[in-house]
Amino acid sequence: MQKFKTYKAFSESIRYIFGGANCAQAVLLATGRLIGLEDRQILKAATGLAGGIGHEGKICGALTGGIYLCDYFNRICFLYNSKICQTSSFRKQISDQAAF
Repeated sequence: MQKFKTYKAFSESIRYIFGGANCAQAVLLATGRLIGLEDRQILKAATGLAGGIGHEGKICGALTGGIYLCDYFNRICFLYNSKICQTSSFRKQISDQAAF
């Protein structure tokens, strides 16, 4: 089931990119729909991540969008005092592999 959701999110991301969304918006819109986030909020929040954060061309919005989503879950874990929260270590692992 998880593999299907990953493929669905990837396919939806591509559809959003061809519809005019930036990479961060596309990743966040596609995955956000799977978890119930509202599109309008996502589009506003991810606007500055376009073109490698503010059109600097250094870090792809797809990567920053994914980290943004990890932080969203990390905040939920903090607010609800969850013991299962591992997004901080996952985010660090992504950052280390991307070398930024």
